[in-house]
Amino acid sequence: YTDTWMAAFRSGRRVRYEAFAYEPLREANRLTFGLASVPSYDFGAAKYILSFGADFLETWISPTSNAIGFAESHGYHEGRMAKFVALTPRRGMTDFSADEWFAPRPGAEHLIALALANEIFRIGRARVTCGDADALRGFLSRFDAATVANQTDVAAAEIERLAREFTAETPGLALGGSVANRHGAATQLDVAVNILNLVAGNVGHTVTFPASSVWDRVGSYRDMANLVTALNAGSVDVAIVHGTNPAFTMPAGAGFAAAFAKARLRVSFSSYLDETAELCDLMLPDHHSLESWDIYEPMAGVTGTMQPTIQPIHHTRQTTD
Repeated sequence: YTDTWMAAFRSGRRVRYEAFAYEPLREANRLTFGLASVPSYDFGAAKYILSFGADFLETWISPTSNAIGFAESHGYHEGRMAKFVALTPRRGMTDFSADEWFAPRPGAEHLIALALANEIFRIGRARVTCGDADALRGFLSRFDAATVANQTDVAAAEIERLAREFTAETPGLALGGSVANRHGAATQLDVAVNILNLVAGNVGHTVTFPASSVWDRVGSYRDMANLVTALNAGSVDVAIVHGTNPAFTMPAGAGFAAAFAKARLRVSFSSYLDETAELCDLMLPDHHSLESWDIYEPMAGVTGTMQPTIQPIHHTRQTTD
């Protein structure tokens, strides 16, 4: 409906800005699989979990469903339970549930993932289904355990052991970093984890890509940068903000606040005076989420209706109205 409404004003410029949009993960999937999306992870089916900083029990993607699956695989059933190994410089809450924790040098985690993939090839347990397995093996050969150990502070013997354990039972599951562990090599890490899952045969089993994803419709930081450029050029007459606060969440160096001030009319639907709303000429306060009707899509193919739990307390109005 928003696009239809905007079309009446001859505008197609809408940016769905999300501060935590998993951009390194989406870009890594585009580079690796040609799908700039967030995959589904089947924790319940995993026999061995390797995490390179994914806070999957607290904040990462869908922690509730992740926790349900993790409880299934990591719980003791019929004489066995999945093993969970964390390899991350920063030990978050999820990592305290790990059976083993390694602290590699910050920014070098992707080298361990590539070394594990190389070791899986070396011991003859690679389950690559693509036609370029030989080329992939040649690429990975430079990441031998001894060399990577010197670069990451994780011993070669441990890398070799983890590779054997990770492929002893299938399927396994390897995960990249989450927001708190992001750094300059974030996309490289997610690419390396994709390669590790591919070599171990996990893609299509514990890692799957839905036909569509709610994250496919989320804008990128580049989209916001283009909007800043348009604002600075004076090509935006009316700027309307709903459900986001880019004046606070965008880096100061992006210059959003100064650019936003150049729009001729600035309107906010925020229900409280946040940093972006303070820059606006007009505020039309939205209902609180507990006062609102809404439709939500937590994952592809699943749509739910959200109904209000209380009557509106103040003189607000739902933005859709």
